[in-house]
Amino acid sequence: MRRPWKLTAIFLMLACGNTTTGEQLGNADAAVSDGGGGEGTGGSTGTGGAAGMGATTSTGGVTGSGGSAGSSGSGGSGGTASADASTGGMPCSSADECPPSGSICRFPVCNGTCGYEIVSPGPVSLQMTGDCKRLECGIDGALNNVVDDADADDMNPCTADICSNGFPSHTPLVNSPCNNGAGNCDSAGNCIGCTADSDCGTSTECTTIACVQGTCTIQHQAAGSFCAGFTNQCDGAGNCIDCVNNGGCDECCVCSSENICVPA
Repeated sequence: MRRPWKLTAIFLMLACGNTTTGEQLGNADAAVSDGGGGEGTGGSTGTGGAAGMGATTSTGGVTGSGGSAGSSGSGGSGGTASADASTGGMPCSSADECPPSGSICRFPVCNGTCGYEIVSPGPVSLQMTGDCKRLECGIDGALNNVVDDADADDMNPCTADICSNGFPSHTPLVNSPCNNGAGNCDSAGNCIGCTADSDCGTSTECTTIACVQGTCTIQHQAAGSFCAGFTNQCDGAGNCIDCVNNGGCDECCVCSSENICVPA
């Protein structure tokens, strides 16, 4: 227990303005302690500062939702087919720009795109005499070589002419009168016995008929010779036909197997 007189002395010293150093006080305190005073208590321990609060944990952002899947596109519609496969609907401004038809039975036309117009079905103008066939156009525009057993006459008075299912036969009429009775037919089908060319018949561009030493002779022009004003050719048998080879056609065309000029 502290002594009251010690405290009183301290207060008196302070009140009188006496500045006592810590050393003097400590000596006085030591002197008192040596006098048998009790053990002094240590100062109280100061309290620590309050611990700071940790930062609050931020929450994650809201997860975005995925976009909706796009719808698949619809397939394109197919184009319209060409009216004529051979031309493919080629654009044009005139028929001259269109491909040739390859047949005298149809011809190119232009209506913005190329096409063909079919001629009326039926026989064509150029025919070979006495071959038992007939060239004619079909309803589809094709050139057809059809059987014609009525086409037997080869225009020779010294032959008997018949057709059998499209095959011709020209049998010589030996010793038959010809040239209006002025001549006779020989074994080759020639009319012999004459006095003038006119007794033997009439010549043509592809056949020369003449009376030679009392005998009618027939001379056919060579195949490919020109006739009909250089527009057709002789076939070598006395007939004037459209063509025998490409030389009988214009530059645009070729001679077909039916001896008809067709576009190249």
